[in-house]
Amino acid sequence: MGVLREGRMPPPEPPLHLFGEIIEKQIREIAGSKGAPPDYVMASVLSGAASLIGNARWIEAWPGWREPLAIWTCLVGGPSAGKSPAAEPVQRLLAEIEAARAVDFHQTLREHAAEVEKAKLSADSWREEAKRAHDAGNPIPPKPEDAFEPDPPKRPRAVVMDSTTEELAMIQKANPKGFLQFRDELSGFLAGHGRYGNDTDRPFYLEAYGGRTFTVDRRKNDQPIVVANLTLSICGGIQPDKLNSLLLSGDDDGLSARFVYVWPEPVKPVKPDHDFDLSVLRRAFAKLEVLEMEETDGKLAPVIMKLADPEPLLMWIQELHERETTASGVFGSFVGKLRGVCVRLAGLFELLNWAVSNHEKPPELVSENSVQSAISLIENYIILMSKRIFNDAAIPDDERHAASIARHILKNRVQNFNARKARQEWGLSGMRKAAQFDAALSYLEEAGWVRLQATRQGNTKGRQAKNYDVNPALL
Repeated sequence: MGVLREGRMPPPEPPLHLFGEIIEKQIREIAGSKGAPPDYVMASVLSGAASLIGNARWIEAWPGWREPLAIWTCLVGGPSAGKSPAAEPVQRLLAEIEAARAVDFHQTLREHAAEVEKAKLSADSWREEAKRAHDAGNPIPPKPEDAFEPDPPKRPRAVVMDSTTEELAMIQKANPKGFLQFRDELSGFLAGHGRYGNDTDRPFYLEAYGGRTFTVDRRKNDQPIVVANLTLSICGGIQPDKLNSLLLSGDDDGLSARFVYVWPEPVKPVKPDHDFDLSVLRRAFAKLEVLEMEETDGKLAPVIMKLADPEPLLMWIQELHERETTASGVFGSFVGKLRGVCVRLAGLFELLNWAVSNHEKPPELVSENSVQSAISLIENYIILMSKRIFNDAAIPDDERHAASIARHILKNRVQNFNARKARQEWGLSGMRKAAQFDAALSYLEEAGWVRLQATRQGNTKGRQAKNYDVNPALL
């Protein structure tokens, strides 16, 4: 029966106690009401909370090393695993925050329209002045600043779904703290990279993870638009087979290593006793929302939070380095990013604890307890879950396909079948070619699931039909 697991490691239990009793209870209530594993809710809370902080706080591990508060989470599971329902409450809260941010946006649009008309009138006056100067043989005066039409204002955003990288940079310019990019299906987000004939999408996201400066060159503007700190959090779902083909295969550019993965086993849906109350997360998100960047010389910059004691982090990183040197491939790249993830999670734990407390003043330091919580989440969950993810990426196709056939056999209580008809009618992905289907069946033969029937006697001409019997012990 191990065929069904495809050699995959079992998932670890999410250490929800690290979030504190108040948030743990909220996560479990949401998961129970949605009939989803709590892992998915936990991941959406991580990215959602981080997006509200963003550039308002950067975490300094020690001089020369700072991390923005951006968390990327990838919810892995089948179509009915509960990914979208589990993430919906966080999306709902962010939508509420976005609506509150945009309450005066109509007035902003009216003011912009007035500025546009003012620029047009100024441009008309300049043209008349330029014509008079030209007719008199004098130099044409330069176009005044107020004759250029201002760019239309961007609606304040807290969550974005499908946008081009140029549009995302413009949204960041208008929302300097950052925002959450949520994709119900990350496969569309990944497959869309380069859809407009360029290969700048993946480099854009690599920059966005690190909070680096990003420049947008647009034809309509004489000057480029510079985003000082491009920082966004990402949360989205993906199916296992698409994860392998779109994120974990091909050249390793570090994009897959930046995600925190969750892939729990599906839970049996039950009718909840009562509806969940979002008041805890709503209050916490509201406090995170008021965190602001600091303004210096007319420019916004992140407020820096330092570690109260960097020694525990240093000791853990040194121990992690030993494992990093023995890891290879995409998993090695993933392990290499964990030190930065740890610093980000430590800052997030500190601010989440503050957000559910009665303290009004935000913390200035990241406590050792928050650092230890981040290390514990990585060691007892994130690394174990990543081994499950990356181990699956290395599983041969015939084993993965054999598991798909095996699940179909059990679900439909198949007793016998013809290989050609099964390949055509069962609708199993990844096995369009007969050779792929035959290789999977050979694997199932070795595992004792099926047996090829001896259907031909003597020297009968024609291709032998591949008819199989299913081991009756399975049924």
